Amino acid sequence: MCLAKDGTHHHHGGEACSFSTRRCQVRGPEHSPFSQQWDSTEDTAGQKEAEKLQRELCWRKAQKVDDWRKARSHAAHVTLDPDTAYPELFLSEDHRSVRRRNTWQDLPERTGRFFFDPCVLGHESFSSGRHYWEVDVGDRTYWELGVCEENVERTWGITKSPQNGFWAMELYANKYQALTSPRTALPLGEPLSRVGIFVDYEAGDVSFYSGADGSHIYTFPQASFSGPLRPFFCLWFYHPTPLTICH
Repeated sequence: MCLAKDGTHHHHGGEACSFSTRRCQVRGPEHSPFSQQWDSTEDTAGQKEAEKLQRELCWRKAQKVDDWRKARSHAAHVTLDPDTAYPELFLSEDHRSVRRRNTWQDLPERTGRFFFDPCVLGHESFSSGRHYWEVDVGDRTYWELGVCEENVERTWGITKSPQNGFWAMELYANKYQALTSPRTALPLGEPLSRVGIFVDYEAGDVSFYSGADGSHIYTFPQASFSGPLRPFFCLWFYHPTPLTICH
């Protein structure tokens, strides 16, 4: 439990912030009273420094949860665009859920459809403002989520990174990563069941949060977007669990 500067307490993903103390240890009778006093002074100074760092860590975590709460006030209505869906992706009738099956659909040819990677875009595009949405990933073990620019390559495979117009994170082979170049490992204490995505277009920020407890996962460094952004979803491998946009 963190004690924030405003006097409130915060929990973060089951991780408790506490300030431990330890006693001064006298090394043994062979040391002089002066050395014992010196050791005690060093230990007390180290203890105070550790407690200071712990308080700062708790404050930063509390701030990140506050950022998440503010982000949620910019909830966006996001649906999936069937004209961009890879032919093995099956969308629900309300276009809020997608699953992948080992069946190739005979779909109309569209210039905007993904034909190499199993991806689909959101129908909405963002060229200004702040926007937040959450995706239920359930127990699916291979996925990518984030945003991409309108004009990204969709016909052939491409390395997904900011340099190529993608700001996304993934779960792949039990590892969470930000799709930077090179990849950035994201060591998380608990598996994610719901992921929050927040875009601040003017600030050039794309951030990810745990939708379960609001803990911050990753924020891409400030970007200069060259055009509209669209929500991005990718489903690697076949799995019965869909990706579902939360209401």
